[in-house]
Amino acid sequence: MEEFQEIAHTGGKIEFVYSEEEQGVSIRISHVNPWATTMVQLCISYDGKVLDFVPSAGIGAVIPYPQPSLLAFLLSDKEGLFGQSCPKCDSYFRSDAISGTTTCPYCGQTDKGIEFLTKNQLKFLDHFCGSFITAHNEKQSIILDLDEILNNMDGNSPEWIYPEERQQTKKKCECRCVYDILGDYGVCPSCSRANFKEIITEKFDSLEAQFNEINGTVTDRSDREVEWEKLTRCVSEFEALANNLRIHLIKIPATPKRKSDINRLSFQRIMNCSSAIKSWFDIDIFKGIKTEEQEFLNKMFNRRHVFTHNGGRIDQEYINNTGDTTVRINQTIKFKSKEIKRLIPLVRKCSDNFVAGYDSIK
Repeated sequence: MEEFQEIAHTGGKIEFVYSEEEQGVSIRISHVNPWATTMVQLCISYDGKVLDFVPSAGIGAVIPYPQPSLLAFLLSDKEGLFGQSCPKCDSYFRSDAISGTTTCPYCGQTDKGIEFLTKNQLKFLDHFCGSFITAHNEKQSIILDLDEILNNMDGNSPEWIYPEERQQTKKKCECRCVYDILGDYGVCPSCSRANFKEIITEKFDSLEAQFNEINGTVTDRSDREVEWEKLTRCVSEFEALANNLRIHLIKIPATPKRKSDINRLSFQRIMNCSSAIKSWFDIDIFKGIKTEEQEFLNKMFNRRHVFTHNGGRIDQEYINNTGDTTVRINQTIKFKSKEIKRLIPLVRKCSDNFVAGYDSIK
C-alpha cells in the first residue's frame, strides 16, 4: 500500500423520502459496493452546528440526544476509516472509532469526537442537512447517489464528496480500534493506549536480525566496518522513542521551569537524560544495567555523535564527555563487531525500561 494514497469515499445512496401521509421526511441509506463502509450518526442544530454523536439503537429504542436538532449520517472511506483532525496540533490521522472521546495519536490531546471532525466532513454534514431541509420544505424526495457522483467526478466535483488519505502506519489496538498515522509511534485514538512497546520491539528485533546476518555473511573488514556504523542507528531509535515519550511526559502537571527543562533535555547525552528522567519521573532507564555497561553506553552514544557530526574524528568534547583515554584528538575511530553486538541489546534494554516506566505512571 502506497503512503499518502487517496482513499475514495465509500459511496452508497442516501435517500430523503418525503411522505405526504406523515408530512415529514425519513432517511434511507443503502450500500451495495464490495468494500468496507462504516456509518455514524450525529445530531445537528438548526443553525448548522454539530452537537454530538448519537449512539445507534435497535428498532423502537429511544436514544436521548440534544434537541432541537436534525439527525445526520457520516460515511467512511472505502477502508471503513474516517479522517480526523486534531483541534490542538491540527494533525491528520484516520480511525474507525470517531464517536465518544478521542485522543490525538501525536500530541495526546483528548476531547469530544466532534472536535476532531475535518473540514470536508463538516461540508458533507452541511450538505446532508441542507438536502433534508429542502426535501421537507419542497415536499419532495431527494436522492443523493454517491456512487454515481463518484464515478463521474471531474475538476468541478462538489466539495462534500471527498477522499481521505492513507498515512504511514496502520495498527489495530487491543481495544479493536484501527488507526492510521504518520510515522510509527502514537497512541490509540479510542483508548489512549500507546504503541511504544510494540514499535520498539519490532525495531530492535530487526536490528538484531541484521547484525546476525551481516556477522555471518560479510567477511571483508572494511565492508563490515561500514555495516557496523549503520547499525549504530539503534541509538537513533532510542532517541526517537524518547522524543515521542517526551510529548506525553510534558503533559504531566509541572512548573513552567520543569516543563522547559523537559523540552530542552537531549537524549543524545544518555548519562544526563537518565539522571534527569530518574529525578523527575522516577523512571530508571538504567534499571538492570551495570555501571560498566552504563559507561560503555555513554562512550558509544558519544562515538556515534562524533561520526554523525565530526566525520568520525575524535574531538575534545568527546574526551570530556567520556573520559576515554584509549583514543587521541583527531584520531578517526571505527566500530567493531563486538561493540555493536554489545550495544544493540543494551540500548534495547534502556528503551524497554523507558517504556515500562512511562506505562507505570498512573
